Amino acid sequence: MLSFRYHVASLVAVFLALAAGIALGGGPLQHLGRGTSDQDLASARAALANQRSRSADLQRQTTLADQFAAAVGPRLVAGKLTGHTVSLVLLPGADPQVVSDLSALVSRAGGRLGGTFSVQDKTTQSANRQLVDALTSQLAAQQKQVSLPPAASTYERLGGLLGRLAGSTTKGGAAYDAPAVSILAGLDTAGLVTSKGQPQGRGDLVLVVAGPPSAGAAAEAAPAIEEAVSAAMAPMTRGVVVAGPTSSATGGGVVQVLRSDNAARQVTTVDSVDTGPGRVATVLALAAAAGGGHGAYGVVGDVAGPMPGAAVNGSRSS
Repeated sequence: MLSFRYHVASLVAVFLALAAGIALGGGPLQHLGRGTSDQDLASARAALANQRSRSADLQRQTTLADQFAAAVGPRLVAGKLTGHTVSLVLLPGADPQVVSDLSALVSRAGGRLGGTFSVQDKTTQSANRQLVDALTSQLAAQQKQVSLPPAASTYERLGGLLGRLAGSTTKGGAAYDAPAVSILAGLDTAGLVTSKGQPQGRGDLVLVVAGPPSAGAAAEAAPAIEEAVSAAMAPMTRGVVVAGPTSSATGGGVVQVLRSDNAARQVTTVDSVDTGPGRVATVLALAAAAGGGHGAYGVVGDVAGPMPGAAVNGSRSS
């Protein structure tokens, strides 16, 4: 009997709930959201159309800037690097097209291209620190010409070795010699740094090309590692310029980390290298570094201006 009453009560409850729902749906709630959804939809469509229009305008502006830089850039940089050799060090994520465009501009500026060295992903992964530590300790002990502070960290040692591999303090650069060959052999065998072809020499200037910040927990330490490597290269050359896309100057990217550290006094940074004007600025920054100047250039944060010679303030150049 109890079971029968229980089922009757359950059925009554269900019917009451359905009746209440039908009553509310056909009464006071029948228009709730219907009128406002049409209004919201129209508003959303207008906002989307506005964003698409703005995006199209920005794309046209970017295209114009790139075309302008392509037309004017070669004349603007002409002769600026005559008598200098530039080596390239590519950090993980560096855009190959950007690297190609920068190489062409360096040549148009009269510079000689030295070696092109690619730092592999595993180098900046904290899980491989022990490998990097052991190898750099061994290579540093073998290479007496590499002068490092006694308390140099793992990645400062790597930067010093890279500086000796790619760079020189001799004006105009130096020969790719036996110590450089030995350093590259060790780094290449471990899968840390590779070379594009046979280096033509060691640069008195080194251009470090960065990529955008990487995602994921494994990449969190990468910008600090890249910063340490880049800064440690400076004493081994006559000038180091670190250039990256706009995103590298935000979100914990390597350009942002460099600018927030004392390393900003040793190396020049350029953001927006993913644009035509940014690449022109990078070559002009190399020319300024050859003369002993340092600065932060681009469009993000506290910069001296878009490029050397066009400063909007003097807070980040010397």
